[in-house]
Amino acid sequence: MSSPNRNTFLSRLPLVAGWALAWSPALVILILLLPLRVPVPFEDSWAYVKQYRAWWEGDYGWRDLLAPHNNHPSAVGKLLYFVALHWLGGNVGVLPLLAWIFSLIISLAVFVIARPLWSGRPARGMLLMFCANLTIFTAAQGHSWVWDFIFQNFIPGTAFCAALAWLWKKPGSWLAFAGAAFLSLVATFSFGTGLLAGLLLTPMVWLHFREKPAMVRGVITLSWLAVMALGAWLALAGFGSATHTGDESRVGSLLEQPVLLGRFSLVLLGYLLGNGTTVEPGLLCAVMGLGLVGLLLGCLFRLWQLRKEPGVFQAALPWLLITLFGLGNAALISYGRLRSSLIAAMAPRYVTFTLFFALGVLMLAAMLATRDTPSGWFRFFTRRVGAMLLGGFIAMHVVNWNHGWQHMKWEHERMKQDRAMLSFARVLPLDPEVMWQNLDHKDLTTQLAVFLEEHGRLKDVRMVKETGIDAFRKGSALPDKWAWMDAPLVQDAMIHLGGACGVSKDMVSLPDLVVITAQPDKLSENLVSFALPRQPFDFYENEWLRRLHVAHYFGWERTLPVARFPKGHLTIRAYGYWARGKTMRPLAREHVLQL
Repeated sequence: MSSPNRNTFLSRLPLVAGWALAWSPALVILILLLPLRVPVPFEDSWAYVKQYRAWWEGDYGWRDLLAPHNNHPSAVGKLLYFVALHWLGGNVGVLPLLAWIFSLIISLAVFVIARPLWSGRPARGMLLMFCANLTIFTAAQGHSWVWDFIFQNFIPGTAFCAALAWLWKKPGSWLAFAGAAFLSLVATFSFGTGLLAGLLLTPMVWLHFREKPAMVRGVITLSWLAVMALGAWLALAGFGSATHTGDESRVGSLLEQPVLLGRFSLVLLGYLLGNGTTVEPGLLCAVMGLGLVGLLLGCLFRLWQLRKEPGVFQAALPWLLITLFGLGNAALISYGRLRSSLIAAMAPRYVTFTLFFALGVLMLAAMLATRDTPSGWFRFFTRRVGAMLLGGFIAMHVVNWNHGWQHMKWEHERMKQDRAMLSFARVLPLDPEVMWQNLDHKDLTTQLAVFLEEHGRLKDVRMVKETGIDAFRKGSALPDKWAWMDAPLVQDAMIHLGGACGVSKDMVSLPDLVVITAQPDKLSENLVSFALPRQPFDFYENEWLRRLHVAHYFGWERTLPVARFPKGHLTIRAYGYWARGKTMRPLAREHVLQL
């Protein structure tokens, strides 16, 4: 006879498995991002390192911390980055984990608000939360999951959703009100669009104190707006204003291009569903965005028809606010980025801000489907085509997850290349031609890398102390079918070098760098410079093409001044370099030059 405990466990097993599946996107993205983290600053992050050095040297105050960075409030992000540099020994590789934790908080906030949608029907809740988590943890965010600088993009949405759930869960609570105000200010001081959090939470504040007289609610709500306005002013201009673009007629010029502005916004709204297929992304993203807008309009129309039904508007309000948060982010990003190019709308980092639109529309439609009258047209519509739309929603997510995963790996390789270049900071210049830099002058990254290394805060980087080739481990030569150096071309006091650097027949990896050396007659061989392996964006997506077009997928090239090389009769060689183990593997075809 089986025990009652065993029977209880078996009866609950499908329920546990179902809810585990609902949160499986969170687990999958965590498993994917863990091995892709690189614990050194990358690209824009060096600007924070520069500020950290100023703080270390006593030339940095609280006003500097609160001042905008790159036209955006970023005090919270700076503070967390300083914590990683100072108290975590420079291990900024923990910051992508912080992005994952922020996403988990968003997911839990959605769960708290959405629970009434499946009261007594857990299968519906599992499906809804699975779709919500596919959106919240979407791999379409690409490099946002692995780049140490982008974690701060997750802060405004996290603060907004946490505040929304707190106000929703604890009506009338002054503690919830104070907590929501604090979280709204955190969002405001985190990013340029963070001010939307406090603004959009205003209706929830009014609803939060629904048991109080109208005059008291009005005073509280106006006080909330005043505090949020003051916070927005302080974040944007109180401690240093944002840089002016010089285009004072930006709004007017954007309104003169309504079609382009609309398409740009639709691309932003539909990016997490419309990328990664063989269809032109700019077109499919706009179509997906238009589909979401159409569904939203249908929801709003039905909500208006049900406005007299008790409790319907209150149930819809959180999802409306989440939808507006995503829509507002898209509008502000369009304002800031449209003048650059349409491609700017397809940067994966913007998905972190605009995913709330798809999330809000999904949950709003689910709420209306459950609260609609039995004979209502919206319930009839969802019964007829809801399964098809939901299946398409999940299918497009899966495709975009795959594309985002490829992008995460591609960005990881770029970060590894930068880490390898940092190991040469003491002996070779980190030229902007090979290391992207957005600092005051080209030598500043080198100085900052040396500063971190001297203070034990440059994780996972072993500095090279000399340029002699004998200081490195020498591995076997790379196969000449996949790796070689073309004959150098000397022209106008410049030397043009290039070739390919494939590692093996499986064609799935590259060296961190290609190192270029020169050896004069009867003298030792020394490093001159390095080049980056050319890794096209579709490197991981077109495995069969890599074998056919080796020079394209595994190519490298570098143009250097003749002055970088010793004079006289030289032998020029190239090596694949792996920073882990400081290993050099020769490329085929060395060349002799007379300089």
